[in-house]
Amino acid sequence: MSATFKLTIQSHNPNHRISVYYNSVEIYVKFKDQTLAFDTMEPFHQPRMNVTQIDDTLVAQNVAVSKSSGKDLRDQHSLGKIELEVYVKAKVRFKVASNKSLNSSCEADV
Repeated sequence: MSATFKLTIQSHNPNHRISVYYNSVEIYVKFKDQTLAFDTMEPFHQPRMNVTQIDDTLVAQNVAVSKSSGKDLRDQHSLGKIELEVYVKAKVRFKVASNKSLNSSCEADV
C-alpha cells in the first residue's frame, strides 16, 4: 500500500508558569496495530500560555500489509472512510518560571 497522510496537530500549553521543551517527537500512523507511516520532528520550545500547531506529512510507500488488513483497508476505502490511529510520542522537559523575588528556576526531565 502507498499513501500520503497530511496531519495538523495542536499542542496547548495553558500554564502561566511552565514552558515545555520538546526534545524529540515521533509521529506514527497505524491501521490495526500495523505502522503504515512514521516521522520524527526537530526539537522545539513551547512558551507559556501558547498553542503550537504542528503540520506534518507522513508517507507510506509500498508498505506490505497482512491479507486481512488489506481486505479491511479495501472495504473501508470503498465506503469512503478509513479509520486510522495517529500516535505522538514525545520526550519533553519543563521549565518552571520563578517568582521575580525568588530569582531562580528549575528544569525537570520527564
